[in-house]
Amino acid sequence: MKHAFWVSFLWTLVLAAQEPTLIGSAPVGKVQHASLDRNGNLYLTDAKGNVSQYDSTGHFVLGYSPQQIAVPTALEAWPTLRIFVFYRDFQEFVYLDRFLRDSPRYRFSPEAVGFAQAATPSSDNLLWVFDNQNFALLKYNPQTEKALFTTPLDLQLFGADYNITFMREYQNQLFVCDRQGGILVFDNLGNYKKKLPIKTAWVGFRNEELYYVDQQELVFYNLYTLRERRVALPLGMTPELTMAADQRLFLFSNQQVHIYRLLE
Repeated sequence: MKHAFWVSFLWTLVLAAQEPTLIGSAPVGKVQHASLDRNGNLYLTDAKGNVSQYDSTGHFVLGYSPQQIAVPTALEAWPTLRIFVFYRDFQEFVYLDRFLRDSPRYRFSPEAVGFAQAATPSSDNLLWVFDNQNFALLKYNPQTEKALFTTPLDLQLFGADYNITFMREYQNQLFVCDRQGGILVFDNLGNYKKKLPIKTAWVGFRNEELYYVDQQELVFYNLYTLRERRVALPLGMTPELTMAADQRLFLFSNQQVHIYRLLE
C-alpha cells in the first residue's frame, strides 16, 4: 500500500511539474477549425469560411475571405506550401498558398467519390477521402478527378455505426477519427492496420505522439512505444480547441487563444 501511495504521489508531482505556463492571450473570434504549419504558424477558420494566419505569439499576419460563404469541414496547414480547406456540404475544396491566395475551387467528381465525409492531403500531393456513401477509403487525384485506388471497408470494418469526423496522414500512416469507436489506422497504401481505443472527434500530432483532450487533461500517446502521458490543463480551463507545437500550447476559449509554454 505504501508503494502504491508513493507511485501515485510521484505521478501527481510529474503532472504538476508539467503544467503549462501562460505566455499570453489574443482575441481570435469564434474559431471553427485550427491547424499548425511546420513553422509554428497558426491557421484558423470561422463559420463563414474566413481563414486567418497568426504567428506563434498570437499576432495576426494574414487573412483570406472566400467569395462564396461556406462552413469549412476541415483545415490542414501542415504541408505549409498549400493550405487545404474542405467544404463537405458543397463537396468542394480549395488550396491556399502561403500568402493565403486561393486556387479555383475544386469539386469532387461524382464518378469517383460517392460522398466525401472527410478529406485530407496526402504526402504525395493527392488526397485521402473517406467515401461515406460507398463506405470506402480512396486516394484521389484532383487533377485527373479520378481515384488512384480504392479500399472497400465493408469486409474489414463491419458491425458498427461509424461517425467519421477527422482524418490526417502522419509519418506514413493515415489516422481516421471515428467518434463512436476509436481511431482507425491505415498504412500509406490504404490498408487497414488497427484501431486505437481512443474516442475523440479530433486528434493532433507532435513529434512521435498523437494528442487529444480528455476532460481536464491533455493526453499524449506515443505511436511507437504505445505509452501514454497526461498533462494537466490549467485549472478551470475547458478549451473548445487545443493545438500543441514543439514548445507552445494553444487553448481556444471564449473567442480568445491562450498561449502556454509546454514543457516535456
